[in-house]
Amino acid sequence: MPRRRWSTAAKERIVAEASVPGANVSAIARSHGLSPQQVFGWRREAVRRAQQDGDGVPGTAFAEVKVAGTPAMVDGSVEPVPAVVELTVGDVTLRIGPSVPATRVRDLLRAVRSA
Repeated sequence: MPRRRWSTAAKERIVAEASVPGANVSAIARSHGLSPQQVFGWRREAVRRAQQDGDGVPGTAFAEVKVAGTPAMVDGSVEPVPAVVELTVGDVTLRIGPSVPATRVRDLLRAVRSA
């Protein structure tokens, strides 16, 4: 059987899908007819390229994380805090809640980065 050739865009989409926190890389690989080792290899290569080039591969990014604020204490118990993530890219801040799908976050970040 001849080897399949994957376009750069297809690899980037699969790596982005596998890079979402909590993603099951084995299941993602199977859904695309790949072995998990191939996806991990592509991800390693994307990280290496991003480090060499100084820019990111779409869907793969590294950012400094700062934790601000702490949960409020009420009667000795911790009050739940809404899970909102703030992402700052340049002078734009995105506030993203837990119900926003990862694909929407990716699209928003791409739009901000290309503006």
